[in-house]
Amino acid sequence: MIITFLDKFSGFHTVTLYDRAGGVHSDVEVPDAGDAIEVPQDMPQSAATYESEDVTWASGTTQASLNSMWNSQGKPHSDEHWAYITVGGQERYMVALVPTYGLPGDYVDIYVTNNGTETVYPCIIGDSKDIWVDVGYSWTDGVVYGHESGGQCNIVEVMSELSNNSSDWPIIGGTGLLDRLKGVTKIVNGGNISQYPDGPVGLDGNYNTKSSGSVDSESGTIAGAIGSLFRSFWVFLSTVFDNLTQGRDDATVLYSFKDDEEGSDYSISPGGIQTQEEATELQNLIEQQWLHTQVHSNGEYQNGPFAKYWSKPYNLLTPFQCTWWANGRASMYLELYGTKYKKYPTQMGNGGEYYAINQENGWFEYGQTPRPNSIISWSGGSGYGHVAYVEGVTTDGIWISDAGSGKSWRGVHKIGLDGHEFDGYSLNGYIYLDSPK
Repeated sequence: MIITFLDKFSGFHTVTLYDRAGGVHSDVEVPDAGDAIEVPQDMPQSAATYESEDVTWASGTTQASLNSMWNSQGKPHSDEHWAYITVGGQERYMVALVPTYGLPGDYVDIYVTNNGTETVYPCIIGDSKDIWVDVGYSWTDGVVYGHESGGQCNIVEVMSELSNNSSDWPIIGGTGLLDRLKGVTKIVNGGNISQYPDGPVGLDGNYNTKSSGSVDSESGTIAGAIGSLFRSFWVFLSTVFDNLTQGRDDATVLYSFKDDEEGSDYSISPGGIQTQEEATELQNLIEQQWLHTQVHSNGEYQNGPFAKYWSKPYNLLTPFQCTWWANGRASMYLELYGTKYKKYPTQMGNGGEYYAINQENGWFEYGQTPRPNSIISWSGGSGYGHVAYVEGVTTDGIWISDAGSGKSWRGVHKIGLDGHEFDGYSLNGYIYLDSPK
């Protein structure tokens, strides 16, 4: 995926998506954090529909990750059986929307007006409504706002805590909830939970607004630009998995990254490494296409599509040292999908000094909370410390990739959420590459 300089600073961006039948759809425009989509008020809307959240979702998908979070929180739901999860202290209802408003894992605020009263529903996209296999509803501006339903547009699909075999489904229609959700006037995107695990950003009223097929980028463009870069990183980084929800008839629309030079086509999750299967796939990709060497051999980096990040003169560090890997991995992210920096700012320091050097120079935000797309640093051991790259964070651990002692590539593996890696080492903290100062 090629993102031009102009794309980065104009709000909204394009991605390639797969429908549930395996069809490929290029240049689909989706919003970033701080982008808003206004719904034409003369467009007829039908009542909301619903699907069950209490099912098994395809392994490795954002949908599965959100479902796991929902289950871990005790399957919370409203009196009207609308499932929600709590993020950053706020309850966010789970909905399915077409990609026009965002992708699975995106926070959204849904503005609804009924009988002259406006209500804002804080939500998160738990599933994507397929607009290719199912019939999408577009208005005179050509934008697909939802599904066609009796000649009207169905925008919101409620994710219910009721199971598919529940006899209580008629209750939802009887509560009036579905009718109350048909006066949608605007939907605002607050970024993806994979990048903002503590809650949404950009929902401050200062929006890039799309209406009638155009973008008014008078305000909020920098926030939109940063959101675009964050999401693009996940598009590149994550691993291959099945993009079809097994045994279900709903959409699992996923990101796709196409490496034209290598002829590879990946259907991937935006949430970083989540499972052992994904970690294995990424490790194989690294070993086959990035390292081109045996797992435990020492020597120079050998060719491959991303050779320069671990080769001289771009990377002057000693091959298979922890700093050699982390510095190259960080530079790879910053150049391909970075913000203000196109390369990690220094190659000075041992692994245990990375955190303090960043603090002293004020390059990136830092802290004690693990986040994907960060550098993790430890002090101790022989005095040199250690450093690694965070590939993903789950509810029970941190997936990292690293090398060590100039002797080996240590692979992609999981450590505890406390950041403990080796006895005799103490955690310094995390350097957040997606948050330059």
